[in-house]
Amino acid sequence: MKKLHLYQTDNEDSLRVSSHKTLLSLDSNALECVMDFSRVTPLVVTPNLSPSEAAELMAKTHTALEVVVDERDNFIGVVSFNDLQSQEVMKKVANGYSREELTISDFMKPKHKLKAFDTVELANATVADIVARLKGSGQAYCLVIDRAYHQIQGIISVADIEARLQQAIDIGNEAIFSTLCRELRPA
Repeated sequence: MKKLHLYQTDNEDSLRVSSHKTLLSLDSNALECVMDFSRVTPLVVTPNLSPSEAAELMAKTHTALEVVVDERDNFIGVVSFNDLQSQEVMKKVANGYSREELTISDFMKPKHKLKAFDTVELANATVADIVARLKGSGQAYCLVIDRAYHQIQGIISVADIEARLQQAIDIGNEAIFSTLCRELRPA
């Protein structure tokens, strides 16, 4: 085992932050707001996880979205913190389900219902173009796909765009999602 030293920090030591989280402007290239899965591994879960376990995992990891994969690691959907809030669980219980039998597969948005942007189009677009497309659509997040190779490359989250633009974006009926994302972020 190597012996590591602990060093005292100096006054001139500064914080090195990822360029991925730098501020955006509406004129920034659209690709700058993509959570690129080749650089950032998303939180991945299986569909048999309970809603409370999934919500607890999101809270611990300060994320508001989980990628759901099957037993062969095939992408099958996503589940957001908003999908797992107690109101949604109570609706299922009221419809005759017991809490113990509920899993995130009961709440996730399946792959075939998700919307996506194409990487080629995003390369020639701005953040303003994304915001304009998402406004009023109710889409709190969209996948980013390389359609030529049928590969999901990442995801764009309204909450991330809001944080990096430092302004609210009204997307319509799912606007609560961004509020929840901000509440889950570390202070």
